[in-house]
Amino acid sequence: MRNLLTAMVVGLATCALMSSCSSKAKQTATEATTQTATVAATTATQEKKTLETKAKEELKKTVANLSKVTCTSGKETRTIEVKASEGKACEVLYTKAGEVKSLASAVTDKNYCQTVTEKVSKNLEAAGYKCE
Repeated sequence: MRNLLTAMVVGLATCALMSSCSSKAKQTATEATTQTATVAATTATQEKKTLETKAKEELKKTVANLSKVTCTSGKETRTIEVKASEGKACEVLYTKAGEVKSLASAVTDKNYCQTVTEKVSKNLEAAGYKCE
């Protein structure tokens, strides 16, 4: 009977030690997983900010020069450019013989500037220019 009790005590002690080790191992694993998840989340957030910054820069470039059409006939070159303008949604600039003139602008509707650009380029093509 004494041997049985000793075996039970030793068994319980061993079980307690193994549980304790298991809990510490689980705790360590949980902490490591939490740290890894935190690092991954931080990295993802930084990558997202980098992508957003790059997208904003590309958008600024696109808005700054919305479109440019170059028309040529012989040695003559004319350009029609839609650009973002301070206080306006867009402005159509026309270059002829090195002189730049503003043909049109819009406060809110960028499509208006595109429509003007298409109209001017069609007129130049009707006059024998090749526009690209």
